[in-house]
Amino acid sequence: MRHLIKKRNFWVILSIDIFLLCLAYFLSYFIRDEGKILPSEISVFKNTVWLIIPFKLLVFFKFKLYRGMWRYTSINDLINLIKATFVSSTIIILVILYLHRFEGYPRSVFVIDAFLTLVLIGGIRLFIRLVHQALTLDLTHLHGISFCGVSTRFGLVYENPWKQHHCVFEYPVAMSCPLGFRQA
Repeated sequence: MRHLIKKRNFWVILSIDIFLLCLAYFLSYFIRDEGKILPSEISVFKNTVWLIIPFKLLVFFKFKLYRGMWRYTSINDLINLIKATFVSSTIIILVILYLHRFEGYPRSVFVIDAFLTLVLIGGIRLFIRLVHQALTLDLTHLHGISFCGVSTRFGLVYENPWKQHHCVFEYPVAMSCPLGFRQA
């Protein structure tokens, strides 16, 4: 967690997630009331959004949704998002049921919110992944780079010795060979 706080990208991702979670929660009221939100429900929204959003973010941290970059989003990340959304929504519903018996709280809002959370948070991550994948170069067009590896462990052999211990795209440069020495 401490290493995340120092990264600028983490704060950008967290800000986007906060915005999308607020949007999902607001849109759930908007959809439920067919575009005409009552003043009493606006009051409920204002009173609960400050509790629900931080709780969802805490659950997202527990399910490790902030450990990687969006451009490398995988199926496992989406499964973790589904789990985190289900757990957070279920706990929120149970707490409201226990404390208030849903008096003054529309039940359908929390179901719609869970669905919109999955669509918005998962959608933005997949969108970033697809855009990044479309914009990246194919590694076969690069000169001076060779792939090396066995089964699931890969590395690069790069002819520039200064690139050792760095990454080219997502692959680590495992070793470098002297300039002018190239395997045919």
